[in-house]
Amino acid sequence: MRIHETGIGASNEGEIKLAVGGGGSNLFDTDYQTQTNVLIEYYTDSENARLRSAHFDERFGGVYIDYNHISDAIDFYSAGYMLPLDAGDNLMLFPSVNYTYVDFDTDGLAKVANEACNFANSSVVNACGTLEGLGGASATLIEQVIGNDDSAHMGSVNFYALKP
Repeated sequence: MRIHETGIGASNEGEIKLAVGGGGSNLFDTDYQTQTNVLIEYYTDSENARLRSAHFDERFGGVYIDYNHISDAIDFYSAGYMLPLDAGDNLMLFPSVNYTYVDFDTDGLAKVANEACNFANSSVVNACGTLEGLGGASATLIEQVIGNDDSAHMGSVNFYALKP
């Protein structure tokens, strides 16, 4: 079985989001159960984009990738593995191991911070006043805030349970 979907939506601010995806089960005509899914999203005004894909196989579990491009400021990449365990009584357990790499564009972050101050609202007024006192956000200031580095690494272990 294959499923393909497309969609269009808008945020409260009027930004249009385009989405296309698809997936299905047993795409490889095998004797064991598999499921594959892909979803791509694109935001027209901010030019943010996201690609997600997952493949689950009853023999070994599931793997996934997730790529996010956020404006000109951040790209992050995630990958993970889920092991399905049957706990009996129709309960499935899914421990997962995940890794995420974040690549910061400090010039892009400074640009986003300065643009946000141009449209100041109650949640950013204090921060904008501080930035203006420092002459605005700069790549150097952003690097100091994020620890003088332009990337970050994160690993996590999650545990999910499902009882259909």
